[in-house]
Amino acid sequence: MYEDVQPAPSTDGLPTLQDWADAMRAVSLETGVGMGFEGLSIEHDPSAPVYETGALLPLVGRCVNVQLGLLGERAALEHVARTLCMMEPDEEIDWEDATDAVSEVVNVIAGALKTAMIDRVPTLRLGLPMFADGFHHRTGGSRSVMRARMPGAEFTFVVALGRPECGDNT
Repeated sequence: MYEDVQPAPSTDGLPTLQDWADAMRAVSLETGVGMGFEGLSIEHDPSAPVYETGALLPLVGRCVNVQLGLLGERAALEHVARTLCMMEPDEEIDWEDATDAVSEVVNVIAGALKTAMIDRVPTLRLGLPMFADGFHHRTGGSRSVMRARMPGAEFTFVVALGRPECGDNT
């Protein structure tokens, strides 16, 4: 388990980690309904475990590097995938299909987050989702950890913010 790393407040006019985390929570709750995640709750919780399995997706822009993650134990991720695929809770799902579905959840959330933040970071671009099984989440920046619950599953959202060096040229 990793500690929640808190950043200094932004002095450059760019969104802070808290801005990103709040926006990610809001768009996740909103898009979650459309994906069938009834009863989804997401709360900032620095003590929530940062699992080593899940989908990650970068959003990059000038002077901003954000990484979103939906991480959890295999059973929880399979439940998320079955929900997205409108399967019964006890229906078998192939692990490859589950990883694709969880990656798609992160992709949808990242797209909604980009839309929510584009006025503040006009250069923001989506990367491609990646599913990792057994990685160690480390970042040179700061991160916010959120515990997510829905009937039948508990998992973690992570928002990591890096600030690459920026010159005055665009």
